[in-house]
Amino acid sequence: MGTDLASIKTVVLSHRHYDHTGGLLYIAKKFYDKNSRLIVVSHPWLFKPSLYISENRQSLDIGIPYARQLLENYNTRFILVRTPLQVAPRTFYLGEIRRELDVSKYTQGFYTVLDTGELVPDNIPDDTGIALEVEGLGTIVIGGCSHSGIANIALQAARITNKRVHAVLGGFHMNKYSLEDIKETVRVFRDLGVEKVYAGHCTGPRAERILGELLGEKYVKMYSGMKLVFTQ
Repeated sequence: MGTDLASIKTVVLSHRHYDHTGGLLYIAKKFYDKNSRLIVVSHPWLFKPSLYISENRQSLDIGIPYARQLLENYNTRFILVRTPLQVAPRTFYLGEIRRELDVSKYTQGFYTVLDTGELVPDNIPDDTGIALEVEGLGTIVIGGCSHSGIANIALQAARITNKRVHAVLGGFHMNKYSLEDIKETVRVFRDLGVEKVYAGHCTGPRAERILGELLGEKYVKMYSGMKLVFTQ
């Protein structure tokens, strides 16, 4: 896409699962500079154990695949924060997402281990997103995997920027959503004034079809290498 990765100074992680953190060591190694730091912004649960356990599947290590010390050896420094943080001009890390719409049933099978050694269900509180302010247009909301609910992410972005949400994009992880929950998500989008919804791979084909039916021309399917330009 013509982006020089060597210019990256800050990385914001959507959540700690391996498929959303696995490229971090590559960036840290490739652009290691002993005189400057790569800053990584994420939730305090970034290095917490992440497991998926069901009757037919037991995956005991689906979290970030690197030890913190390994990344720090390449001058990577972490800002692990639950609260929203402005990471660049008009660019906001959304922090821990308020679950206004209950999506806890869609995190069944995920577990973590407390510091006391207790295995407990994991509702993935580290799942977050980014809000971008575009002058004269409004807020652009970017979700990574949306375990916390893309509607909840969009609502949090609207609170932080205090501007109308113009577009929502990312993976929505709706493959197990009920029809009612998909409709409720669309209702939130409409209440926020969303003009465009760009759905990525983990949204799921059934949910993509329903979103297309409910949103009409406002719905766009995302694909690898897609370039979006937002201007007034």
